[in-house]
Amino acid sequence: MNYSYQSSYNQQPQYQHPQQQQRSQHQPQTSVSSSTRLSQALADLITIGCLKGLRYVRSNLRGREECILLIGKDLPSSHTQFDGGLTDPELAALPPSAMAYLLAVYARYQRPFAWLRSSPSAAHHTLSSNPDHPLSLPITENWIDAPETRLADVLSFLITQSLSPATTEAAGAINPWSVDLAYFDTLSTNQERIVRISAMLLFLQNVLPRAHPKVMPSILQDVEALQKRLTQAYKMLL
Repeated sequence: MNYSYQSSYNQQPQYQHPQQQQRSQHQPQTSVSSSTRLSQALADLITIGCLKGLRYVRSNLRGREECILLIGKDLPSSHTQFDGGLTDPELAALPPSAMAYLLAVYARYQRPFAWLRSSPSAAHHTLSSNPDHPLSLPITENWIDAPETRLADVLSFLITQSLSPATTEAAGAINPWSVDLAYFDTLSTNQERIVRISAMLLFLQNVLPRAHPKVMPSILQDVEALQKRLTQAYKMLL
């Protein structure tokens, strides 16, 4: 699996996939289905960027088309904020197992791409150091030919590969949507708890049908725990 690394945070990656070059020559107008899918991917990006409480992910939107992701075990608290892009000191402070990515949905390319933002760790020896290209991921390379693929599937792939890079059959080995239940218990107000839990429940409801069968029981356990917390938070408002 070929990845690429880019150290700059202030410039939008200038990259045009060969398929996009060919499509732009023969299809100057975007089809309705492509426009709808692009709108859905951008909406999904906002959802992912605003979501709080996943165990293995910290996310932060950087504009309408970009989201910075931290993926790994032993991540900083979900309450921790990082400014738009990650600075070199922030990258240096990350746990050794953590990986930082830029997940982007650029309208001009009609598809999502992911760039590695942190230096490849020893566990990720397959990472290349080409600074100009996004990660070569099967799930993004096949995006145009797989209309059923959603942006959450791309995130799931990144989580699984980041946590189990040496596992050839990593799917199902780790629940990428594992919830940090303690985060919701530490929220300062019931109003915020209701909003955050409701957002997470809606997200899990959308990804559950697409999840690997092995992780579905774990997702359902988190859903049940969140529903109990949501009911309790509503009762405390009465």
